[in-house]
Amino acid sequence: MATAELQTQRSGRCPSSGVRIVLLGGRNSGKSWAGNAIIGKEEFITRERTTCLKKQATVLGRRVVVTDAPGWWCDFSVSDTPELVKQEIVRAVMLCHPGPHVLFLVIKTASVFTEKRRRAAQEHLELLGKAAWRHTVVLFTHGGHLTNSAVEEHIRREGNGLRWILQKCGNRYGALDIRHAHNFSKVAELLAKIESLLAENGGRHFQMEEDILQQVEHRRSNVMLRAQRRLVTMKSRPRFTNEDGHHLTDLRLVLLGASGSGKSSVGNTILTTGKTFDVKMRTARCVSRTGTYRSETEVTLVDTPGWWMNYFVQDTRSCDKQELMRSPYLCPPYPHGFLLVVRVDRAFSETYRRAIKEHLELLGERVWSHTFILFTFGDWLGDTTIEQYIESEGKAIQWLVEKCGSRYHVFNNKSKGCGFQVTELLGKVEEMVARNKRHNCHYDTDRNLFLQMEQKRKTLENEANAQITNFQKQREALRPLIETVQIPTELRLILVGRRHCGKSSAGNTILGKQEFEVGTQANWVVERKGRVNGKIVSVVKAPGWQSLHMELARWDLEGSTLNAFVSGVLLLVVNCSASFLHKELKAAEAHLGATGNKPWKRTVILFTNGDWLGDTTIEQHIACEGNALRKLVENSGNRYHVLNNKLQPCSQETASNQVVQLLLKIEELMALLKLEDHDNDGMGRMFPNHEVVPGAMVIDNNVPLTTKQNDSSCTEHHMKFSGQCATSSCLVTSEVLDLRCTGSCETAAESFVLVNDGPRAKARTLAVVGRSERFQHSRQAAGKGAKVENFAEWFCPRISQGLMRLISPSGPIAFLLVIPSQQQPDESQTPHEEKEGTVYGRTPEEAKKLLPTSGLLNWGVSGDLQAAIDYFGCESVDELESFIDYYHELILEDSAAVSSAKQSSACSSGNDVSMGKDSLLSSIDQKLSKLDILEPMKKDLLEMKHILESSCKILLELKDNNLPKLG
Repeated sequence: MATAELQTQRSGRCPSSGVRIVLLGGRNSGKSWAGNAIIGKEEFITRERTTCLKKQATVLGRRVVVTDAPGWWCDFSVSDTPELVKQEIVRAVMLCHPGPHVLFLVIKTASVFTEKRRRAAQEHLELLGKAAWRHTVVLFTHGGHLTNSAVEEHIRREGNGLRWILQKCGNRYGALDIRHAHNFSKVAELLAKIESLLAENGGRHFQMEEDILQQVEHRRSNVMLRAQRRLVTMKSRPRFTNEDGHHLTDLRLVLLGASGSGKSSVGNTILTTGKTFDVKMRTARCVSRTGTYRSETEVTLVDTPGWWMNYFVQDTRSCDKQELMRSPYLCPPYPHGFLLVVRVDRAFSETYRRAIKEHLELLGERVWSHTFILFTFGDWLGDTTIEQYIESEGKAIQWLVEKCGSRYHVFNNKSKGCGFQVTELLGKVEEMVARNKRHNCHYDTDRNLFLQMEQKRKTLENEANAQITNFQKQREALRPLIETVQIPTELRLILVGRRHCGKSSAGNTILGKQEFEVGTQANWVVERKGRVNGKIVSVVKAPGWQSLHMELARWDLEGSTLNAFVSGVLLLVVNCSASFLHKELKAAEAHLGATGNKPWKRTVILFTNGDWLGDTTIEQHIACEGNALRKLVENSGNRYHVLNNKLQPCSQETASNQVVQLLLKIEELMALLKLEDHDNDGMGRMFPNHEVVPGAMVIDNNVPLTTKQNDSSCTEHHMKFSGQCATSSCLVTSEVLDLRCTGSCETAAESFVLVNDGPRAKARTLAVVGRSERFQHSRQAAGKGAKVENFAEWFCPRISQGLMRLISPSGPIAFLLVIPSQQQPDESQTPHEEKEGTVYGRTPEEAKKLLPTSGLLNWGVSGDLQAAIDYFGCESVDELESFIDYYHELILEDSAAVSSAKQSSACSSGNDVSMGKDSLLSSIDQKLSKLDILEPMKKDLLEMKHILESSCKILLELKDNNLPKLG
């Protein structure tokens, strides 16, 4: 190099021999536009290509050489980028021999710079080596004038990802208006930044190792040679035609391929007439379309659901697999061939190859002899041939081509003149059909198998429709609860789930803004807040799990995660675009179980990737997926919601409808939790250890109602209450039950269990609510484990309202409405039943005498409960508890007798009622002092005391209002 040139470089000034620039960046970032703006004329072609393009010009008295490298998809990692592009990125340095002075990393300001884009930029730039960062300047492109303050605001707004890129580049950046090719002031600023960069690097240009460049050039030469050989072989193959030499008048094809490969667009390109395929919505069901080509060939195409490119068959959801298997039957009598659609703008990996193999073989091994590969996104190739793509991608795609008999074609769906490429494609397909016909090899279909699949499909659809109906009924029954329970104005939502299930996207959708970084796997808790639909919503994203292994250390349970789990609603995020296997259920149960505090009671299943469902419902997905997902939904009390995270997040002030519906379901759940808290504080002690599931109302409609006004009003009020709370089923019995004995009690329980038979039936409870008559026992009924519990009788609607606030309608409780009959059953007809007024063979008088002198207090101190059970002649602890409950009822009977005796003479004076009240309360207080050690009995007696106080208040109100007496 000349001495003057060395001095120029050492001074940091642009050398007189010219400035060498390489443009790098993602597709549609504006690289080609930026190159035209730098050289001041339209030299770079703005359409996509896979090869480098080099241009030079004199700019502001300097010779400038600009090399535009092919772009990558902004959200693709380097492993997803085809080998052609990666080789050309390295080759761009070779075209700037001896090396570029600057590498411009072009970023479009109109697009959000996500974590995926940051990682993609890092990986693609480091194809040149990590030393490339010292020679890189970030070049922001914009469709208008971009001031320095606007650039700084954009950097601040984009977040950590963009700041990380700038720090790696030494905070060097510039900006260009890509709309104007002659923007000399901005170009002068860029040349000044290049001079500063040269000064920082001591005047040295970027230089890669010569061995690496030679290896890249050698691989490229071999690819070109092998591609030429493949093309010659394809053209020299013998061609097959129909025996009569005419074209087929009826051509039936099935479109197969991964999601996003362009199947629907291919179908629309082929069908020039008739109804087209919907390219805006994912194809979730097989769709058949028919059109006419060349006015002589009727073409029938069946579009099928796609699968994720990196998903094997076991990872694909069941609905998609079933649709693939039924696709050949939608073009009877059988399809002529299958068009396997493969996009060429991304790498073809071994995982992709295996995914295609497993999904196609769902149709049988003979599918390969009828499969034709159709490469899409042909515009991306530019001047590169499809053979070059096949040879550069390696063994995986070459295996696929050979498996399909080297039958392939490339399609450009963006081309305006599609006639030629369609004609060429259909000609190759007809040749494949003629070859198979000559070898007597057509694709067989079994009609009986199709009928079986259709029957199963209809059965699943009926199950899904029933699930929708039940879910709507459940929500309608729960909706009034929101009005009666105060819901907090601030909601706390905890997103839990396995990795890559969409927790971050779901959080952004809920908050209506980009708060969580998508694509990262943080091992710590991230919490963000926002105002959504008038409420302050706090969204907590917990670390995801990978498998059944607990990985509790990643959950940071000793920190804020545990506190979040205890205090918030759990949103268990499930990806509905993938299968849900039994191992996923076990992992979810294990991780949620580790949080404690009965997490399933406050869990809502949140399905993400709702766009994957297409025109199907989430209920159809649940029904089709199998037992594992059904069990998961059942664990959460059938509470679920689906989100489409691809919809643009709305602002915080105007939440989208899907978010509003989610918050409404969460409020319904919180209402249930509130009611359950009340239940646990009061009457809930009567129903211990029950889960929250919808209950049922059991009504004996053959028992006539009494004609008293109060009875009718009470019954009507409770019937209204039952309509709000009994949300699953309503059993109407046909028997008149004698509620004075245990036999009828067990008969009612048996009827309830039979109707509600299933895996949860053993956890059910039959609660008795009514007037006068009482159940005497709490027993395991009907051999099903349905526990029968006595509940306090109502006195008037006001008492009923109090009970409504105490009862949790979500408990596994069936309410048996007890209505007095005008005719009592004949005692002689029930010789094996116990007589009225007895319990375990003892009269009330015997019980009164036995209990105070039984030494029960001493048994409680010693803990010898078995001695107490034996003494009272009971069979178990449950029967002992029932006997004690009966003793409590005797106290209430005494109170009723006192009240009745006083009412005739003292109804005009409230003092007598008060005297009866004080006397009875004093008696209860004395009994409480003797039973301090038996805490459960003390609580029950205290509860009886509160009920009695309320009863006396009601008697006083009846006296003041001159209302008729209660029977």
